[in-house]
Amino acid sequence: MKKPILICLIALVLFSHSSIAEDEGERIFDESKAYEWLLEQLGQDNWGNDIETISWSIMALYNAGYDYEVGLNKLRSFESGYNWENNVYKTAIATRALAHIGENVSDEVEWLNSRQSINLDGGDWLVQFNPDATTIESTCIVNYDNSESSYIISGINVTPIDSGCSLVNGNWVSFEDCIKESSSGIYEYFDVTCSPPLGSSLIYKVGDSQYYIIDESSPRLEIENGCFEGQAGNCDCSYSQFAAWSMVLGGSSSYSIPFLKGNCNDNLLGNVFLFLLTSESVYKTWLESNQGVDGHWGNNIRDTAFAGHALKGSSYSSFNNAKEWLGFMQNQNDGSWNQDMKLTATVLFAMTEGGGTIVPEPDTSTCNNTILEVGEECDLNYECAVGETCINCQCISEDDPFPEDGGCPSTGVVCSNDCPASGVFPSGISCQLGVFDEETCICQPFSVCTFDSDCSVYGLGYTCDSAGNCNPPVSDSDCNLDSDCPYTGQICVEGTCITSAQDDLQGSCDYDYDCEVGQTCQSGTCVTSDEESGGFFKWVIAILFILIALGAGYYAYTKYFKKGGPASTGNNYGGPPKPAYPLTSQRVPIRRSSATGSTSSRSENKIEKELDEALNKAKKLIKK
Repeated sequence: MKKPILICLIALVLFSHSSIAEDEGERIFDESKAYEWLLEQLGQDNWGNDIETISWSIMALYNAGYDYEVGLNKLRSFESGYNWENNVYKTAIATRALAHIGENVSDEVEWLNSRQSINLDGGDWLVQFNPDATTIESTCIVNYDNSESSYIISGINVTPIDSGCSLVNGNWVSFEDCIKESSSGIYEYFDVTCSPPLGSSLIYKVGDSQYYIIDESSPRLEIENGCFEGQAGNCDCSYSQFAAWSMVLGGSSSYSIPFLKGNCNDNLLGNVFLFLLTSESVYKTWLESNQGVDGHWGNNIRDTAFAGHALKGSSYSSFNNAKEWLGFMQNQNDGSWNQDMKLTATVLFAMTEGGGTIVPEPDTSTCNNTILEVGEECDLNYECAVGETCINCQCISEDDPFPEDGGCPSTGVVCSNDCPASGVFPSGISCQLGVFDEETCICQPFSVCTFDSDCSVYGLGYTCDSAGNCNPPVSDSDCNLDSDCPYTGQICVEGTCITSAQDDLQGSCDYDYDCEVGQTCQSGTCVTSDEESGGFFKWVIAILFILIALGAGYYAYTKYFKKGGPASTGNNYGGPPKPAYPLTSQRVPIRRSSATGSTSSRSENKIEKELDEALNKAKKLIKK
């Protein structure tokens, strides 16, 4: 009865090993299985009648080289007057699909262009004259529709010559008040010429504190003031996002990007489309910083697919983490996502190879030069909204202005070993030398202390002055002991503070993207996925091994100790056993030996052999 129990326990160990390994092998992005399911569903439904499902399926099948001709013919059959159901959103997605596979979509793009409306949701168009340190004074003439207005620029000061218009922020010229003297249309342009030569740029201002550089290709500056209306009749973010995306990939310009920047930039899809359309690093940074630790965005399959697609060509780790999470969310039985054709086709399009991704270009703006440039939300003299702080030319919430790694928000400040002086940043921010990277300065609030102990968060040796500012030690490098070094993690070597070698060891990390491909960051160390999953598996095997050992011990106890083994006779109290019969009548048989030993010895040897084999198998499994 005991032997079957032991065999069952061993079988359970072996089954757990195979089932866990099989499950781990399945929790990947199974592209082939997903395509098989999608093709089967499309065939059963003859591609259906939903414009979005057909469009996403065409793009997904094109990426993997499958035949999409049936879907293409069906999509074209639903087209009427170069649009689909007279709907901007559906037409944009269908046009996107046709452009993706290389079809001529000039007529469809033209139809979309004809449906653009003037952005009336607020916003001012301003002309910024870029001061030149070598120019003492310059005269600039703005020519719009054969009408001219003149301005004198001295440093950052601007003075109108002929016009009596008031300037915005003291040095910006309003296009609608000073140049056109009426509301802007969907598209406007004007020329700016200065003597001596001086650069100029066009700013779109939303509300009291949102500024966006739209054009700096002077002398001609172009205003794009369009949007696409949704079913409610107002400018709609989703309609404008997909329409602009389709038009750009169809070889045309959309006039909706300023609207998207000013009105649709506060959520995931807003930043996805702005990065796809502009390639500006501020939107890439937003996407990376809002990705969950497991690789998802908001635990949403569709949103994660779109964000991963946007980052496909610029952030390898973010894309792969998103793909791994989507693989985890994939239905392991059939390969779909939620058994939804449209969702499955969207994920396959977004996460597989194919055309249509704009290659990002680096942001070349210069922060803190008193000029608002592409990718900047603020600059010196151009403040953020109430409750936000301008740090590295980005508006950061004052509730949580510093990221977890202690560096500057967004991209940080790259500088020499000597950081800029305190006060180079507005709103009470100074720049201090980074702890582990001498080429990076980190932002620190400098008006936060009453006692020297309040400054200890910045490292050893910081002191609090009478103005409430935390100041670094007089010398950042001279030392006799490790305790003399100002920054946590530094050691004193030959009179100089350097970063501890322990922090520079290969394989140390703070985030998953610090590790190589196929590794994750666990407790500050890069480990491979196999190591991480193997650790869990070893715990499972260890528990089962303990159960086996307990079972074997119990079996031995009940077999040989509790009831008494074959070799045990008499009582357990010591002394000679009491015979069952009088000694005179008891017969003592002659003990006979045999070549194979007694039945009891054979039974014991067999049980011990089975236990040894079970334990050896369990030990081998733990070592795997």
